[in-house]
Amino acid sequence: MVNENGEKWKELRNQLTPPLSKTPQGNVAQIGQIIDDFMDVLHLQANKSNREIHGFQHQVNNQN
Repeated sequence: MVNENGEKWKELRNQLTPPLSKTPQGNVAQIGQIIDDFMDVLHLQANKSNREIHGFQHQVNNQN
C-alpha cells in the first residue's frame, strides 16, 4: 500500500478499487439473497446463550 492523500489518493483508489457502484441492478437482488442465506446460516449456527459461532473463521476459510 501507499501513503497518499488528496487527488493522488483518489486517483489510486479509483484504479485499484473494483467499480462496485456500477453493479447492474439485476445482480443486486442476487447479492441480497446470498447475504440473506448467509445470515440464516449464521443464526442457525450461533450459540443461543452468547450468540458466538464456534469455528467461524475455519468455516469461512474452508469452502468444502
